[in-house]
Amino acid sequence: MTRSKRTSRALAVANTFGTLGYLSLVIQWAWTGLILAYPIIMKANHGDLWWLSPNCRTHESTPAQPIDFGFATPAVSFLAIVIAIVIVVVSVVAVIRLPKNVGKTGAKLTQTAADAIIPVVAHAKDVPKAKRKRLSFKIIVALKCTCTVLALALLLFARPIGQVTFPVIWAAGMFCFVCTMVYWLIQYIVAQVGRVPQHKLW
Repeated sequence: MTRSKRTSRALAVANTFGTLGYLSLVIQWAWTGLILAYPIIMKANHGDLWWLSPNCRTHESTPAQPIDFGFATPAVSFLAIVIAIVIVVVSVVAVIRLPKNVGKTGAKLTQTAADAIIPVVAHAKDVPKAKRKRLSFKIIVALKCTCTVLALALLLFARPIGQVTFPVIWAAGMFCFVCTMVYWLIQYIVAQVGRVPQHKLW
């Protein structure tokens, strides 16, 4: 196997774990956001939810009358089946492409942030290309670690929710934290062993 093929395979494996890291980070932040926002939502004024008010509900429900399409019934049924199949196919394709899109989007966001931070860190607007690549990689790693640690640290302000105690909340957050860090650690190990260019990592 030639070196280029080994590097290409290493890049694919590294970016796969990078994508898993971004997905795990999204789940981690979703968990943190849900836990922290839940008490605020519950304390909100229920009067604002006017559509849930009993006065806004109809006391008597009118039974729905079936629609008779006459001779067009078979055509309507066929059209409904076709639409359902199309929706299922589109959903499957979206789910399959979701991890790749998450990986690319996460890499783009971190790279954009790194590009904005580099002039501040380097104390210069014109940074040599080689130095820019090195700084970009280090900043991206720092951003990933910061986002991961911050999502876990915010759970220190969490409050128990019903039977979901603080140890349970913390355990779930810690599990996501460990998964995210392990995925990215494997990504960088594979990239190092496979001699993958740092700027190609997600």
